[in-house]
Amino acid sequence: MRRKCTKRRQKAEAGENEVRAIDRGVWLASRGILSLLFFVYIPPVHASCRLGQVAEFHLEWVDNSPIINGQVNGHPVRILLETGSSLTFITNKAAHQLNLPVREYRERAVIGVGGREGIETAVVNELQIEGFVLKDYTIGVVPTEIHDANGVAILQLGADFLSHFTTELDFAHGVVRLLKPQDCKLEQLAYWTSSYFRIDVSPFSPATPLLVLHIKLNGKPMKAHLVSGSAISFVTPQSARDAGVVPGGQNTEPAGDIVGLKAEPIPTWIGRFDTLDVGGETIKNARLRIGEVFPGTKYRPRLNNSADMIFGSDFLQANRLVIVPGKDAILFTYNGGAVFQRERSDEAAPGIPDRSLPLDKGSTTLHQD
Repeated sequence: MRRKCTKRRQKAEAGENEVRAIDRGVWLASRGILSLLFFVYIPPVHASCRLGQVAEFHLEWVDNSPIINGQVNGHPVRILLETGSSLTFITNKAAHQLNLPVREYRERAVIGVGGREGIETAVVNELQIEGFVLKDYTIGVVPTEIHDANGVAILQLGADFLSHFTTELDFAHGVVRLLKPQDCKLEQLAYWTSSYFRIDVSPFSPATPLLVLHIKLNGKPMKAHLVSGSAISFVTPQSARDAGVVPGGQNTEPAGDIVGLKAEPIPTWIGRFDTLDVGGETIKNARLRIGEVFPGTKYRPRLNNSADMIFGSDFLQANRLVIVPGKDAILFTYNGGAVFQRERSDEAAPGIPDRSLPLDKGSTTLHQD
């Protein structure tokens, strides 16, 4: 088991490692987003880089899925953080219980594990997430319940929201940070480390809020979606076949059914794959769940931005990431332990990379008083 990637070194100029004072200010974004922004000067390669922390969310784990506490118009709600959804939405049942004005919206649908559902919309006067406030926020309304995290969440926070920020996912410490960099180079954004891996992604922005990662499975180029709401990672059956692993054949074993958006059972298997390459991190003998996570839809692996694989919460807990909209990249470091889990429990699968050999970019530290 081995991690591979090209090394790169940059040297800081004299005096550029000075830690500067912290500015505090208020940042007002479009679409009703209002929050306090802390400008934090970091002392890496370029002293002009300022990394502002807009907000910090603390996660609670329910069935291996990340839950955040928030409020809708002053009422407490449980929120599922779902990087795999291009739409932030609330359930229809919750919208009516909270007396939100719901109107029909025919032009969009939400697609998830198990199928697709039509959506409506509602305007939330105030959505508050740990001090971060959105005013007059238009949110999707879907008829289905949210089945991830044992169904405790009534609101799903999607990638459309995250696409407005540089987002740090530090699942190992139960934290998500919304960042606003100024005059920073890409390599400076992984501020907690002197070295990192880089995953190439398809264009990610508020106009295209879908995280599509470019990976290789058994040497075959494929696309993966980053789906934090999924407790474990999956490979579609067709993509497993393309990689030489046939569900029900050699190197696989039955793994039971799962449920998704429509709560209908989906058969799955555990398959062993020789190699999985993610941004230069090579995982050998990876044991991955195989399942048709998008049955009965047009969402197939051969379409433009569709998924051959989804990386779930298990992958995110094994790695620390920073997602950078507009830069077509995710930077990450390996925390340790198993990268993928076969079950929703704490039992972890084989597939632990060896000692890291990531890109080297010099030391940086985030300081905030």
